[in-house]
Order: sequence, then C-alpha cells, then structure tokens
Amino acid sequence: MLVAHKKSAERSRFVEVAHGELVEKELDAMIERRSRQKDPDEESELCQQNVRAYTARKQEEMRAAWCEHQRTRRLVTEPSSRP
Repeated sequence: MLVAHKKSAERSRFVEVAHGELVEKELDAMIERRSRQKDPDEESELCQQNVRAYTARKQEEMRAAWCEHQRTRRLVTEPSSRP
C-alpha cells in the first residue's frame, strides 16, 4: 500500500509540474503576442500622419495643375502674352 501511495504522489507531482510548465508556456506565448501588437493610439497617430502627408501632396499637385491651367488659358486668350 505504501508503494502505491508513493507512486501516486510521484504521478501527482509530475502532473503538477507538467501543468505548471504548460501554464508558463502559455503565458510566454501571450506575452510574446502582446509585445508584437501595435498600440492602437500609436497606430492611429501613424495613420493620421500618413493622411496628412497624402493630403498635402494632393493639394500641391492640384495647385500645380491649377497654375498650369491658368498659364495655358492666359496664353490662349491673351495674344500679347504669347512669346
């Protein structure tokens, strides 16, 4: 009986250690996933910066196109401004 009880206690300890190691692995995996995730506020700020840069580029392109349109129109409608 004492031998059976000792084996049972060893198995129980083995199960506890195995369970503890499994929990530790899961925690490590969770910590690793969280460390790879981006901060939503940081990501939002980055997105806003990209939108501002895109808007500025588009506005500059539109301004240049408008200036070219006006220059061409002036050349067509004002004979004195032709070279």
